[in-house]
Amino acid sequence: MTIQSSIRDMFFEESEELLEALSEGLALMLSGQKDDETVNAVFRAVHSIKGGAGAFKLTELVAFGASTGGVDALLSLLSDYPHDCPPTMIVQHTGSGFSESLVRLLDHRCKATVMAAHDGLELLPGRVYVAAGTEGHLVLKPGKPNLCQIKRGEPVSGHIPSVDALFHSAISQAPQVVGVILTGMGKDGAAGLLALRRAGGTTIGQDEATSLVYGMPKAAFNMGAVQRQLPIQKIGAEIINVCRSGQSQMYDTQSRSAVRQ
Repeated sequence: MTIQSSIRDMFFEESEELLEALSEGLALMLSGQKDDETVNAVFRAVHSIKGGAGAFKLTELVAFGASTGGVDALLSLLSDYPHDCPPTMIVQHTGSGFSESLVRLLDHRCKATVMAAHDGLELLPGRVYVAAGTEGHLVLKPGKPNLCQIKRGEPVSGHIPSVDALFHSAISQAPQVVGVILTGMGKDGAAGLLALRRAGGTTIGQDEATSLVYGMPKAAFNMGAVQRQLPIQKIGAEIINVCRSGQSQMYDTQSRSAVRQ
């Protein structure tokens, strides 16, 4: 058997398995079975057939934190997101009861699928998971696969959900993580972003000129947590460029010596 024929046979075998998984999953969903396991299986098959997994590492993760002015910032940023974006987790400070309308609004503007985060959701490419007004903290539950977890507990940095809680939960996978802090009052997320950077993650902060409230990004920048400050219009494209290149340490607004102190 030649190498070419072996590759061809392997390709056909994998294709048959993907189509079979897709067919079975769709049949179950049409019959009314729409649990997380079934939906995730269908999504994985579709994503593999479309070839989206080749654009980014499957372990790549993007984590956002935003507060006052964050909705407009996210609308601008996510408009640059492709359909096969890296798995993305967002904490947006807002009142309870606003989550559903926020998810619909963001989903309308984003080529990827935007959904409310809840326990047990598998973190997959092409999906954006939003925690806004939830009764617990959105955190990463590392594993194979990575999962969303809504962790009940006391406020962290004065908030539930907390940006700091999200960033700290991703430290174990920091070299494959991009952390982004956007407009907002206070300093939630600053300490977590610094910890993420110290562990080898890529960190980005929104600049003062485009922030409605330059509080959270300023606190992060002042403590050395931000590698690069950018206007909101450039952050989405920059995230995708970093994830595709894998060069997460290619730039620094502030020297790493400040971070190690």
